[in-house]
Amino acid sequence: MTGSLKITTFVYHPISKNKNCIQENIVYSTLSYKLQKDTISFGSARVDKEDAFNLRNIQNLPCACCGKKMINEKEYAKFKSKDFQGPAAPVLKKLKPYVPYMRSTEKTVYNLLKRAANKDPNADLNTLLKKRYYYHLGRLEIKQLKIINDVASMKLELSPKSQKELDNTLAKVREIIFVEPKETRQKRSRIIKEFETLKKVCEEKQEIDTILKKLQQLPTSKDDVDAFMIKYAQRGNREIGQRLMSPSLPTLDHIIPANKSGHDNFSNLLVMCEKCNSHRGSIPYKEWFESHPEMLKNIQKNMNKVISEINGKRLLNFDNYPQEIKNTLSNVCDYNLDISTLRR
Repeated sequence: MTGSLKITTFVYHPISKNKNCIQENIVYSTLSYKLQKDTISFGSARVDKEDAFNLRNIQNLPCACCGKKMINEKEYAKFKSKDFQGPAAPVLKKLKPYVPYMRSTEKTVYNLLKRAANKDPNADLNTLLKKRYYYHLGRLEIKQLKIINDVASMKLELSPKSQKELDNTLAKVREIIFVEPKETRQKRSRIIKEFETLKKVCEEKQEIDTILKKLQQLPTSKDDVDAFMIKYAQRGNREIGQRLMSPSLPTLDHIIPANKSGHDNFSNLLVMCEKCNSHRGSIPYKEWFESHPEMLKNIQKNMNKVISEINGKRLLNFDNYPQEIKNTLSNVCDYNLDISTLRR
């Protein structure tokens, strides 16, 4: 599209009556791999690059956490080469074959954009997001406010001094959400940092930990459609399009986190989609299983597929991998992985 485009939104924002659309800020972003002679740096894992690539890119390999199939890097390269510029309708049509790989948030966004493009066939992806900006901003701020109010209700468990500190922190947080310019980035992380600072000055560490745990429920663009629409209304068409698929990429996840002396050998690495790997962070597997019981069966599904590739001689240099993973999981979380189908 050429020339200037004036965007008008007719959606009332229940908190801010400002109806001015934000200025477009086009950012081109690609997922990059840092290669060296004998190793690959994918996240913090440093292992043989060819073996790592072959393990991650088993066709239709299910994520060890959510169990959903991941898009391999060869297919992602084809996806990434698509032209995301111009009217959204033909762009979304090109992306249709990739919808089965999308995670739930991204699939919902895709369907929202598809319906919006049918009504506005000349608009590009960025324009469609901007036109829905204040509708989703209102919904997002209501979700944020509910969590902040829940946190405020916890102050009765604190001493008078800590209550005052909490009130000061809540005032700063409300300013971040409702007073700062809507397009300001990193709001969620700054809110959490404010409460982490609170922990340093309050005696009730356990109570503040409970508050911090509650704050983890603040919506993110990775798991909330409204947060996605707000964040990417500030991005260019290419980044919006690629973001629909990037959570489905295969990554190597440390069973014992790297920051807790977890080594980079394959015996400590499971293949997980980028979204699950990012959500898990460095939470111990035993604790992660409690909030994600589906992982108990999905690790098995993941390993069954790996074993099938090993048995079929399509995955070389991994004959000992199932047994090593079985040993690691048994040691860290008493998980009994079944590798009986592996041909010795």
